[in-house]
Amino acid sequence: MCALLVAAVLVGCGGGDDQPGPLITPPPGVRQAESLGPLEGKLRLLALPGYAPAAATAALGCDVEVDTARSADEIVRRMSAGGYDGALGYGDATVRLIAAGVIAPVNTELVPSYADVFDGLKEQPFNSIGGQMFALPVGRAANLLLWRRNAVPGTLFSLGAVLDPPQVAALGERISVPDDPASIAEAALWVARQRPDLEIEDPYELDRRQFNAVLAILRLQEPYVTRYWSDPATVIGAFRSGEATVAIARQAAVAALEARPGPGGPVAATRPREGVIGESPAWMVAADAAHPNCMYAWMNKALDPAVNADIAVATEIAPATELACESVPEHCEAFRADDDGYYGRVLFRTTPSADCGDERGRVCTDWEDWVRAWNELRK
Repeated sequence: MCALLVAAVLVGCGGGDDQPGPLITPPPGVRQAESLGPLEGKLRLLALPGYAPAAATAALGCDVEVDTARSADEIVRRMSAGGYDGALGYGDATVRLIAAGVIAPVNTELVPSYADVFDGLKEQPFNSIGGQMFALPVGRAANLLLWRRNAVPGTLFSLGAVLDPPQVAALGERISVPDDPASIAEAALWVARQRPDLEIEDPYELDRRQFNAVLAILRLQEPYVTRYWSDPATVIGAFRSGEATVAIARQAAVAALEARPGPGGPVAATRPREGVIGESPAWMVAADAAHPNCMYAWMNKALDPAVNADIAVATEIAPATELACESVPEHCEAFRADDDGYYGRVLFRTTPSADCGDERGRVCTDWEDWVRAWNELRK
């Protein structure tokens, strides 16, 4: 698997047919569409909020019904139950749906707008297998290390600012971090540098010894956490009120606080040297889609420059194409939309599996282990 850490400069997993990718194989018989026919006139979608704008779906030529999901687990559960033509989610949903045979490979030749997608979003471990795309990205976003300049002297460079108890205590920090089991992977990035004896190579492939070491650090962090957040608005409020001084925050929260810091004072942010977690929302087509022609038309529409720009602004992510940036240049600049090198050092969400992907075999912790451990930590 991709060795993602233990270097001052991280590099992301590369694309291409020889990419490592998750060790999963879709069930036999799950095939991509080879051609398209007339629009069926109907389409049923499952999506995270904001990714299927009413104006865009109304102009598709299909009668579109959009149901909203709030998490990867909900997307996996509802897609697996059937009835949807497609869904939008992050890599932690995509990988599970591929393995279950719920989604089909995407024939990108049938999606003309895909040609305009940034190379850094194509054929990645969180949206493809062996160069075969299973999910078409509409953008990307990353967490950043954020701090109040009037409360923390100097510049922060490392995740140790939120994970190293002596450093946290010395700075008198009040921390805000994501309420998300994937935070375990982010913490593993820092632990890998501090504990080379653990031989952590991929933060999503943690055996029990590695996993326990990361959890031990998160337990030491917990007393300093003033707010766990699931919505960027929460960390924005915590900083503006002065409740928090250091955080792991979405780019959207950073941009909002830089524009209007509030009584809490001005902020600064950086991508820590160990790396951070990121998200790349993408559309997937159901293996048993009743309306595949409308689904392919929608995937192409979602990458139309105007629509992709609207989605990016509404959901506060970087758009997937340079053409989308022509209408929202300031937004693209703030989110580093065209910087594949920047996002190449971001650890995008995927699903931890019992299969370690190496000679260790099936001794790694899976997503259920992560959710259970995170819930215990948060009690």
